[in-house]
Amino acid sequence: IYLSPILYSEFNENLFKLKERLYPVDIPYPFLEQITLNLQLPADYELESLPKMVMNSATTGGASYFFSSTNKGNGAIQLSSSLNISKQKFQPAEYPELKALFETMIQKKEEMLVLKKKV
Repeated sequence: IYLSPILYSEFNENLFKLKERLYPVDIPYPFLEQITLNLQLPADYELESLPKMVMNSATTGGASYFFSSTNKGNGAIQLSSSLNISKQKFQPAEYPELKALFETMIQKKEEMLVLKKKV
């Protein structure tokens, strides 16, 4: 069984598609999208693989993304994702980092949690 580690997110694609940007990015308001999933596997399934942890922050501050997955043992798995945008205006020079941060988040959303039936 293949499961997406992020079952819900406001972002299904990278909003920042331009190669470069010549004007600031205005965010209407600061926000935090935080998702935690605690999963208990059925007794007849076992974990085959988990997505790896990732941390990405803008060096100028104001934006960060964190993802972790933990095998707690006995079929218990915890997945956590956090996107924090605390700044409302990003200058054109900050655009590449903001774009990369969102790209990391979208890539992590596409990785799969793999379960297999016990033999």
